[in-house]
Amino acid sequence: MKIPFKNLSFIFSISLIVLALPLYSYAKDEVIEREKNILIIKDPYKDFGSEDYGGDNEHEVVGVSLQTIRDLIKKGKPIHFAKGQYGEIRTIKSEWILGVLDNETDIKAIDIDNAIITGNLDFCIASKLVDIEECDIREDAKKHLRLYEVEKTYLISPSIKLSNCRIEGNILAGYNEDILSNVMLNCKFDNSIVLGTVNLSRSYIRGYSSFDSAAFKNDVDFSYAYFDKWAIFRNANFYGKTDFGVVQFSSGTNFINSKFNNSVSFFGSNFIDDVYFDRANFGKTANFYLAKFHSENVDLLPKN
Repeated sequence: MKIPFKNLSFIFSISLIVLALPLYSYAKDEVIEREKNILIIKDPYKDFGSEDYGGDNEHEVVGVSLQTIRDLIKKGKPIHFAKGQYGEIRTIKSEWILGVLDNETDIKAIDIDNAIITGNLDFCIASKLVDIEECDIREDAKKHLRLYEVEKTYLISPSIKLSNCRIEGNILAGYNEDILSNVMLNCKFDNSIVLGTVNLSRSYIRGYSSFDSAAFKNDVDFSYAYFDKWAIFRNANFYGKTDFGVVQFSSGTNFINSKFNNSVSFFGSNFIDDVYFDRANFGKTANFYLAKFHSENVDLLPKN
């Protein structure tokens, strides 16, 4: 059978396009890698809190390369992407963050703002596993963890601050029953969207933790966790099943104007200090059975 020359030309053209696509993708990545065309805020905390502070528009924006971004992460420097850039420019792989945590020595924080983070954030990093008795935490915290069979912990020393981010994978910092371990970390995810599941079951959350205005698109598990200080979930939006059962809230708790679109449980949780649920929206069942409230300032008025 003879194939017309015109058809052969068409087939040949399609083949060239298919072959060129990987080259185009690679070339585009190379441009992002080499060129200083990623815009970040040079000093995001400059003049913060002063009367003339006007947000991002008041800060100097500089262009950097992807390699510079990775170097800044390694050094524990803040990376706040300037607004108005398309997603690919603002993408950070979770492995870059976890690699730094695996090898870090003296960095104080992972501080990223306005990024798209791909891959799972799995904080169960083997090199950080220590005995719970070696940790400098309150005795009542150790008692709580031992009660729920936590003997070891993955101690994440730098604070984790991922604000205004889109986290496309899962957040994994939950209990490992095989080695009786949890994760100990300090975290803030203000205004971030988490597409995957969140597992912080039996975790020890150090210091002031904040999930202000965060959106959890999948199931969330904080069961048996221990919050060392204030836990802020104000304006948070929970789309999947949410479990705060048997949690120790050692300081204040703020769920003002939060929204639970699915079932939520606070079964057996212990609220030591002030509790605020005013204007919270419970779309389905909310279980507070056997929860204990120790403060006179308890506001559980739901949204009408």
